[in-house]
Amino acid sequence: MTTITSSGGTTEVVSARRTESRDVSDIIELFNDFTDAVFGRIDVMYLLEKSNLALTLCNEKNEVIAHAAFLDYPNWNITDQSDWESFLRENYINDKCTPLNTLFMHLFVAKEGYAAGCSQEIFRRVFITVPELQFILLFIPADENLGKNYEDLVPIWTRQSETLRETYHEYFLADLIECQDEKNQAAVCEDGGTAVGFMSLRSQVNVSLYQECFDLGPFHGLCKPHPEDILKMPQKPSIQEGILMGSWSREMLIALFSDSEVTVACGELKDGAVAELLLDGVRGKDFKASATSLLETEETGAFHPVYRGASNAFCIHLYCFPNLYNNFQCYIFRTNLKDKDFCVILVPHHVPEFHLIQSFVRVVPFCTSKLVTCLVTTNDDGTPVQAFVAEVLDQIVGISVIRDEMDIEYIRSHYNIEDFIHFNHYQPEEHGHLYHFVLNPVFHHYTKHFLKEILRLAHKSSLYYPIYPQYVEGKFQNPCAHSLTSALHYMVPVRPRRQIVYPLEELGINAPSEQVSKDQSRYSLNHINRKLVLESKTAVNIRIVVVGASDVGISFLETLIFCPHLKFNNLTLISIHGLPGKDLQGSKHRRFLINSHCFNDEDYAQMSLCSWVNVVVGKMTGINRAAKYVVVSKEKEIPYDYLVLCTGQKYQVLSPTGADISKLPTNAEVLSKWPQRYTGKVPSNHFTLNDDQDCLKATHWLKENLVNSEGNAIVYGNTMDVYTTVETLLSLGIDGSRIHLVQPPLSSNVTCLNNNEIESAVGEALSKAGVSVYYDSILAQWNEGDDPDLITCAAFTTNRKPFKLQCSAFFSFAYRTVDYETFKAINDACLVFDGRLVIDNEFCTNDVSIRAAGPLTKYSRRYYVGEWTHSNCSSKEIGFELAASMLSLFDPTPKPSSEPPEGTDRLIPMYNNCKIKGGVLPGGYIYLHISKPEIPTRLDLELALCDYGMEIITGEARHGNYFRIHTNIYNMVESITCFSKEPFPVSNYICLYGQHERLLNDLYYRWNEGQITDLYSYFREPWSMAIFHDRFIDLKKELRQILMSEQVRKMTGECILLFR
Repeated sequence: MTTITSSGGTTEVVSARRTESRDVSDIIELFNDFTDAVFGRIDVMYLLEKSNLALTLCNEKNEVIAHAAFLDYPNWNITDQSDWESFLRENYINDKCTPLNTLFMHLFVAKEGYAAGCSQEIFRRVFITVPELQFILLFIPADENLGKNYEDLVPIWTRQSETLRETYHEYFLADLIECQDEKNQAAVCEDGGTAVGFMSLRSQVNVSLYQECFDLGPFHGLCKPHPEDILKMPQKPSIQEGILMGSWSREMLIALFSDSEVTVACGELKDGAVAELLLDGVRGKDFKASATSLLETEETGAFHPVYRGASNAFCIHLYCFPNLYNNFQCYIFRTNLKDKDFCVILVPHHVPEFHLIQSFVRVVPFCTSKLVTCLVTTNDDGTPVQAFVAEVLDQIVGISVIRDEMDIEYIRSHYNIEDFIHFNHYQPEEHGHLYHFVLNPVFHHYTKHFLKEILRLAHKSSLYYPIYPQYVEGKFQNPCAHSLTSALHYMVPVRPRRQIVYPLEELGINAPSEQVSKDQSRYSLNHINRKLVLESKTAVNIRIVVVGASDVGISFLETLIFCPHLKFNNLTLISIHGLPGKDLQGSKHRRFLINSHCFNDEDYAQMSLCSWVNVVVGKMTGINRAAKYVVVSKEKEIPYDYLVLCTGQKYQVLSPTGADISKLPTNAEVLSKWPQRYTGKVPSNHFTLNDDQDCLKATHWLKENLVNSEGNAIVYGNTMDVYTTVETLLSLGIDGSRIHLVQPPLSSNVTCLNNNEIESAVGEALSKAGVSVYYDSILAQWNEGDDPDLITCAAFTTNRKPFKLQCSAFFSFAYRTVDYETFKAINDACLVFDGRLVIDNEFCTNDVSIRAAGPLTKYSRRYYVGEWTHSNCSSKEIGFELAASMLSLFDPTPKPSSEPPEGTDRLIPMYNNCKIKGGVLPGGYIYLHISKPEIPTRLDLELALCDYGMEIITGEARHGNYFRIHTNIYNMVESITCFSKEPFPVSNYICLYGQHERLLNDLYYRWNEGQITDLYSYFREPWSMAIFHDRFIDLKKELRQILMSEQVRKMTGECILLFR
């Protein structure tokens, strides 16, 4: 907040913020004759879209008082935007203006009488926002009518956090000032003779410690070059080549402070010339690809360079600077960077990013580093990169290659690009496609300037950079197509849009254009435009470790990485098999397990989590709450500030009861020993399938050992996964007579399908395929009761007499619970465990730094919710809400404070999204069930309730055209069940959930009139495409706001009176 005074003496308290599109009308109201004379005719909306920086001043009533817009080229069309430097040199004496330190004001308006005070405040904010800025230029058309230190520093010291006061003694500041020498110096910044900032500098740096804990290869180990340095590092040529062509790392956010002169090299280069020069410029540097897991990095990168030279760095020991003087911080370095090339500062992980740190490099820590701080560095010898080729001392250090974006209509229809631009204000030629962007890590903090210059010199307003998944040939792997870019963290990831599955034949000429509906490889899209190049992301260095790549964990990470204003530098995922979605799409092994439809291969491709998240491949085996680290596979220690547990529940190896079947026992005699976890060595032909990698391994084993040989496969369990597994075994070519489906007693009266008609159809399909089915059977023995290396037969008890089956492969789906090693890690860490990990309504465990969500958890008994757990809800919604609950811990953006209603701390949150399960069942039936979050209840009992609502059913399950839709007493769609021989658009049908029947083209009326005989055909009609549109929900909200507006209500009242 700043107070400004008008020419008439009136004062206003104003605050500055970025201009938003909703300010356009208020800005136009501030126009006057002077505005047109100085700036010409202005389209404000268009100007905001193309501005590099636009600021608005508002008073305490949130009224717009002033506005200014700045671009990186002159405000009048006096020269081409890519050639204004030569224009200034030819026409003006001042030749110090460069694209790095200069902006041009294209508009300034202010409330009458406040122009002087507002302009001063806006300029002050601009210089703070852009530290490199030195000049703001305005071209005006010719018009004859326009004519002592310690005492000062003590308040600064005391205003700092408790950490300073607790770490240092009371007279520490005086000691720093008094005890200065050649190795320890204190720098003070003054304003009007008063000290306003302080920095303590040390020339002695523990370089060896930093080399042990951080990857300092790009900075020559912070040492002077020495002939005895050992720099060579063994790397595979193919990997090295790909990295050098376009190295980027999730954590290597390289920045550089420099006051060197800026040079731009533009022009055409012959094929290969740029690449060769660039490789020469960075040869010998050590780069890391972020897609490599932390553990793999440590194992393959055991060699570390040896540096013999003297220290080439000094460090900032203490730093105190009020935000008011942020734009003066960088000038302190210009008097201290003399015989040292690098300056380092250690920053605790929990400290928010401050202004000075944006001119530093964040150095990659080794995963074994035990330091509790981040290391950032800067040097004095960097020249900022410009245009398309950047040179320092006649050596190329950066290159970028762009082209016109030829697929802009596809991007607009498949990605939410309009979250960042108003598309109609852009010409097609203003969109650019970034193919290559390589920059020496030492100059990485000039990346935004490089991008800004690319936009200016290429006459572009936005750039797009795709990241293809690893399985797409010719895209991700081929460096000639796209290289890994070091600019990724300065761009914003763009959320994909959910697509309608169009019935092209039914739509005919109304079908969308091929540009929109064409099928092509999905990719993650990243974006930068003129408005974003000067808008810094808030860096979050807090170490967030997620355990488990479940739907909840993936949804949590997705929510964080798609926050456009935040940059998470320390996201780590611990998973047994790494990230999902790494295999080729449509692989048959995916059909073993049911599909939750939370994420599919396209979703994983469009997220590109490997670009933002460190992946540790392994299993959590311990938690040290005191030291805050997770033990992985009993070896590695992964430190955390916040730990998020999302491991879920997994199928476990079920222990046989050990009953002696020769004595003819029944289930009643063995139930007390069942179920229990098997603790022996797992037989090689025993399979518990929990994810795609387990299914892939099982598929390879079956093809090698069972498909083309004799022997039986036993599928044991009563979940829906047993049906999808049987169908997959049949599709692999295993005859049905060799497959035995054995079902244990139900734990409740609700079956997995919970629909008698569908169960009958599945039973008929099993019988037709020759699959034997056994009910109420408990596993008694493998082989002869010993712990086998290979299962050759399995015996079961029933309610009558036991039976034995020959076995070559045993699939167990009978026992799902929390993994034992996960339970042991949780229990040993003294986290409250009551069958599941106990949490409160904010996902917190009894440790404030450990959160948990998903089927792993249950609510504390103080909420009295019984069986209600996260298992009953959508995992994707759970992950989103978990991230939303934690974002307040990381996001410094102020939010309106409001006290929650009294008593809400004793209530659990309500979840509204639908829960989905689907898969391919025996007989080739495609099954889908969409329902509200609920505790399962038998369908026949629900139908008997008076408030059940209404159900509409077309087709028959045994004919493979069954479609059931259920609406509640409020006529809202509450559940959908599809059972079909033909594929159907699942994503379309999910959109039907929660809609009122009137929106579904008067569903009740048409059903009662006999107009609907096939719901599959009904929802392929053109009218339904609007319901399936991803922005239909926004349309509903907008229409509701219009109907609730005062003007509409007044018109409605008048109409009622008129026709009364």
